[in-house]
Amino acid sequence: MASAPHIYVSALSWLPNRSFLATNMLPAHMTRTVITEGRQAFWDAVLWSKSLQSVPYSVIVSPDGQQIMTSTSSRVYLWSSGTGKEIGILDVSGLRRLAYSPDGRRIATLASGVLRMWYSVTCEVVGNPIGTDSMSFAFSPDNKWLATGSHTGKLQIWDLETESVVGEPILADTNPIRALSFSPNGDFLATGSWGSSVRLWDFKTGRAIGELI
Repeated sequence: MASAPHIYVSALSWLPNRSFLATNMLPAHMTRTVITEGRQAFWDAVLWSKSLQSVPYSVIVSPDGQQIMTSTSSRVYLWSSGTGKEIGILDVSGLRRLAYSPDGRRIATLASGVLRMWYSVTCEVVGNPIGTDSMSFAFSPDNKWLATGSHTGKLQIWDLETESVVGEPILADTNPIRALSFSPNGDFLATGSWGSSVRLWDFKTGRAIGELI
């Protein structure tokens, strides 16, 4: 244990010359190996950059960190986070919302009320569109369910494996449901509407918890 600090001190020699750590710590450790050639001046903060044809509406990193998704009003671009190479393009006119599934295998896009699923690796459409009146959506943390909120205030649950509805829709609000979010453990679902109200639901029973906020 007495010799452990030498690991810490020797690592300082490889710090970029003008980095924060180098300028603040090297003066206090003068007895060390000196690197005379090949040292960087700064850390490589930028791995790659892209010039897009239009302003991106959103930038989303996949759950595993391997992809970066950017979007415009009509297209979604997928990039390799490691190389910056384009993986594929999704043509989605009137795009309003998009998200990766928790496992990163699927991408959900919401455009003109229609929710579609895509495979993130191949950029192919998964099955048929989910709903035609959707305004918001949320994946459950376990990747089994998808909740959608409609313009008419209805809350619907979908089975992602079978791509089918689960039970009857719930009239969650008299106004359009603009936002949805699952709790981290998946037991609760929160809805937010155009009527400036927020409500919490028990996901297992489908019952509202408490009063409108």
